[in-house]
Amino acid sequence: MRPLVVALAFALCATAQAATVDVTTKDGLKLVVDVDGPEAGEPVLLLHGLAASAATNWKIPGITRALTDAGFRVIVPDQRGHGRSDAPSDGRYGPVMVDDALAVLDALQVQKAHVVGYSMGGLVGLRLAALAPTRVRSLLLGGMGWLESGSRGQRVFGLAMRRAGRGPATVACAAQLSELALSEDELGRVEAPVSLVVGELDPARFLVDRLHAARAAWPVEVVPGVGHLGCVLSDALRAAVVAHVRRYSSI
Repeated sequence: MRPLVVALAFALCATAQAATVDVTTKDGLKLVVDVDGPEAGEPVLLLHGLAASAATNWKIPGITRALTDAGFRVIVPDQRGHGRSDAPSDGRYGPVMVDDALAVLDALQVQKAHVVGYSMGGLVGLRLAALAPTRVRSLLLGGMGWLESGSRGQRVFGLAMRRAGRGPATVACAAQLSELALSEDELGRVEAPVSLVVGELDPARFLVDRLHAARAAWPVEVVPGVGHLGCVLSDALRAAVVAHVRRYSSI
């Protein structure tokens, strides 16, 4: 049996293609994108949080590896102003980051992807699912919920984010995150199945509760004893991501 096992392992490795590609946004920025897993696997787009990167949010916690091991093609950009990607000279963040996500999918010729967004990435992912519903197969939001346009929550969130971030790029990005808010009508346009994961001690949990109240069919998993950052490194988040993508996969 040993030669058969070795041959099978070699065959599986041969189908996996790890690469780093550069994608140009509509406004001319270079986004650095890691692509891993079987080329024929269903694509999963991972969108990291503020002041994080593809490596810190997804690779180090083992989420990228868990998804590729499960047979998925994982697409992991460093978002504008983060990691290895360019920062905009005009300081534009907010809604344009949805265009960035679409640019990544277009460049890789991906018509429809599972989307997983944590924190800031969740805001981008939810807006993507609302405004481009045909591009999103499923959506998992980690540490993020519904930021409602014109609400007190949006104002409070905006004020809090003006004090967040490290360095000019992430400070500018944080100050514009509240512009990713959605109206009730826009939220209603989300067609993809959605799951939510949040740490028990996460300050953003009120936004998750707000979203669950609006879309009660979307399940929420609360990870005990962890906050916003602790959830990223938890086994529970990694397991929830893989379980969610598998649940809504056609494989």
